[in-house]
Amino acid sequence: MSTNHLATAQLLDADAIVTMYRLDAREISGDPNALLCFTPMPLGSGNLVYQGYSYQPVPIVASGFEWSGKGPLPRPTLRVSNVGGFMVGDIVAYDDLVGASVTRIRTFVKYLDGQPDADQFAHWPVEVFHIERKSKLDQNELEVELSVAFDQQGSYLPGRQMFASACTHIYRGFINGGFTYAKVTCPYTGGAYFKLNGDATGDPAQDKCGHRLSDCKKRFGENGQLPMRAFPGMVLGR
Repeated sequence: MSTNHLATAQLLDADAIVTMYRLDAREISGDPNALLCFTPMPLGSGNLVYQGYSYQPVPIVASGFEWSGKGPLPRPTLRVSNVGGFMVGDIVAYDDLVGASVTRIRTFVKYLDGQPDADQFAHWPVEVFHIERKSKLDQNELEVELSVAFDQQGSYLPGRQMFASACTHIYRGFINGGFTYAKVTCPYTGGAYFKLNGDATGDPAQDKCGHRLSDCKKRFGENGQLPMRAFPGMVLGR
């Protein structure tokens, strides 16, 4: 890591500090595009770019990130503007984003990509958090509560409601003569089609998933690696 940012911080005319956030739901969703990058600081009329990531300026209120090194680890709150539905689709699709990671990175404007003194290594230590719960979502604002990535005491796995026999993946739909994969989380893109009851069909318009273990095996193979999001081995505790 570069120490340029520390030297800059000592200057009387130091640049403005930029804070950027990456909300990464790729692991919990299986969607390679489930990554949102945003910042509360506009710079001109476009996005901020740092380390190759493009951050969209949106109104953000962040609190609770400070930690003195003593006492409980921070449990920050992040409030992000939802004007225009910036966040809604991803929240609905990915189990309220519980378990998704939020990376916070801070540097000076002068070190952003495209600046004369650009330096992708000149930043304060990267902070990684996990979303514990969504506390608010309406047409104006999303609010989530975070925990430090290694502070998982008292958490429940997998951090979402568990069903023994019902998969919670969002399956593809057939619209206007073709499949749509918008906000779909199930990775199946094959050419074998099955009805809701599990019967095979040659009509793609009838392709529906019953969200059972048997439906998953028909698409991915009896002994294949199944991406099912149910928990067939789960039993009720007594």
